[in-house]
Amino acid sequence: MISTTYYRLSICLNATSNQFAPEIDSIISSLNLPAHPEAYRETDSEAFKSINLISESGWAAHRETINRSINLISEPGWAAAIKRKSGKQPEAPVLSLQERHELLSKRPRTLTAAQNADLLRRGLFQSEIDDCLDRGWLWKEWGGYGTAAIDPRTGLTVGAQLAKDNRQPKYSWLLKGQTHLPETGQNPLVCWISPDFDYSKPSEVYLCEGFLQSLIAAIKAWRHDPQIIFVGAAGHSFGEQALLRVLDALGDCDSVTLCPDSGSVKNKGIVNNYLKALGFAQSWGFSTSILWWGQSEKAKNDVDEIDTQTFLSAKNLSIAEFEAVVDDFSPAQNWLQRINQVLKGRPKPIDSTLALRRELGEIDTQIFEYEEGDRLATWQQAYEQGYRYILDNSNPGDGKSHDSGNLQPAVVSQILFSDKRSISFAFR
Repeated sequence: MISTTYYRLSICLNATSNQFAPEIDSIISSLNLPAHPEAYRETDSEAFKSINLISESGWAAHRETINRSINLISEPGWAAAIKRKSGKQPEAPVLSLQERHELLSKRPRTLTAAQNADLLRRGLFQSEIDDCLDRGWLWKEWGGYGTAAIDPRTGLTVGAQLAKDNRQPKYSWLLKGQTHLPETGQNPLVCWISPDFDYSKPSEVYLCEGFLQSLIAAIKAWRHDPQIIFVGAAGHSFGEQALLRVLDALGDCDSVTLCPDSGSVKNKGIVNNYLKALGFAQSWGFSTSILWWGQSEKAKNDVDEIDTQTFLSAKNLSIAEFEAVVDDFSPAQNWLQRINQVLKGRPKPIDSTLALRRELGEIDTQIFEYEEGDRLATWQQAYEQGYRYILDNSNPGDGKSHDSGNLQPAVVSQILFSDKRSISFAFR
């Protein structure tokens, strides 16, 4: 008689991670794991799920997939759900930079064939992709690939974003609830320094949007100049303290150049973020400029998509010159007025969305994700970035109505509720 060893796989879900339950259930059910005759499925409230007594052969055959599902829910603080199977979980303590590094540096340094092909399509060489994997800058995650945020002061991986394979949305944070660094109170920026960088020589700093986008732009720039440093920000948001931390660590550098995304001059919120970042740099004694290759339309490509010749021949605009470009593309009419005009035509319900898109073209929007308790701060951030019309699509019962009652009447002019319990409002 052959003896078989069985393992017990436990998956812990607390209230903040319960969003992954359907996905994990789907993963487990698709494995057809060989189970002990007495194995059973236990569900005890929403805080605890387990698959019991998986056979040794089944575990070995599906180890990678099982580990991926466990990684989805292995963030700090979630293990407390084992001891407290119901009720609201206490907030996890803020992780130190070293603790963040220990969690993120353990990710598998590999990519799927599709992810590798995507990076080749975006212009990287295979040797460059392999180097990124070896250095822990990129790695495979469930549903996409991770991009590290390396702190230039310590060399530690202090944050990361997930570039999603299905691009819905394109990016999200890893280490949910732990994005702000304790040293700055703000999201980390990515800082890409060439392996061939010479700290005894002057350097050039370029700012652009994104984690992965800035990495690709940096690698392409290093092919002709290893003294170029790229600093990227999630959602075009360069926090003052976060940017100061990075620039302070870069040594012999006295200039900062911004690389606007294509089409961004039409988005007031993004432009405001750009000007704030340049204003911060100027206040610290840096000279500033804007790299311009004619990217007023999205078809002109972002900095990671242009070729070397376009990068090298691009103009350096002053802030005043950039603002003049922005003014040329400012919308002539308030979006709310345009929507009201289109709706007066009473399009058929089934065609209403398409009708709006045809009439209005592409509306400048930005997606904000926020943690529980951060709603008002997120609304305030959007307001400060120039957005005047906000749609909050968080789940029913999450407190949108309560929080909207705490807004100042002097700031908010309209609050609209939809029949799907989302809330939208317009700032004065």
